[in-house]
Amino acid sequence: MDTTLIRRFRRWMHDEKAQRADGADVAFKHFFDSLPHPAPTAGFAERVLAQLGLEILPVPATAPAMAGAYRVGIAFALLMAGLVAATLPGIVIPMVGSLSPGLLTDVALDSLAGLVRTMSRGLALGRAFADVGQTLQEALLTPMVMMTIAASALTSIIAFRVLHQVLTRDRSSYYVESS
Repeated sequence: MDTTLIRRFRRWMHDEKAQRADGADVAFKHFFDSLPHPAPTAGFAERVLAQLGLEILPVPATAPAMAGAYRVGIAFALLMAGLVAATLPGIVIPMVGSLSPGLLTDVALDSLAGLVRTMSRGLALGRAFADVGQTLQEALLTPMVMMTIAASALTSIIAFRVLHQVLTRDRSSYYVESS
């Protein structure tokens, strides 16, 4: 093993034992950076896929031709986006010039009114859920319902205990096959 690698490892461990977190982090980074980075051998992916029982699909002969077609399509899309972006100032600037402060105020007030209406609907829905929750809480906290829930829980615990005993009662080395 490389002596630099050993020295960096010892430095990292020394900083860890001394509880110097910053020094240990730096020492670990130096140690990790000095580790070798072996590349996988040729055919590694093929051997892994073969071990998993998967088939390596051949690249179709039309793949290079399709790559060119994709490039042409992307270039065309970028050209169209550029043309649209170039014509936008001619459309947007006259529209901005026709806006008046009164129109902008009306739009802002309508938006604010719509937001308040939406919030009030949300509050009404929340109130309805709160009422349902209150009703369920009152119903579940009655002594009869609480006793029923407790009895159900106790019955479930007993049933699971009995099931566990039934399943583990006949276990022994008799059922284990010797190799």
